[in-house]
Amino acid sequence: MALQFNPVELALFTPEEAAQYLRFESDGKAAMDRLVDKGQIKACVIGNRRRYSRVELDRFIEDQTK
Repeated sequence: MALQFNPVELALFTPEEAAQYLRFESDGKAAMDRLVDKGQIKACVIGNRRRYSRVELDRFIEDQTK
């Protein structure tokens, strides 16, 4: 049985794209760095760059709306 992947769920965003997805108006990279430093959102590191999954961003939104 082959594994099925949804490319939309596996999408990885740059810090700027993630901030735009979350509708932040300030400096995207700095805003995302603060969320990671506070432990509010998880980033994956590819090479030496942080990337954010859509699933993690959606989890963060859900946590903020509780």
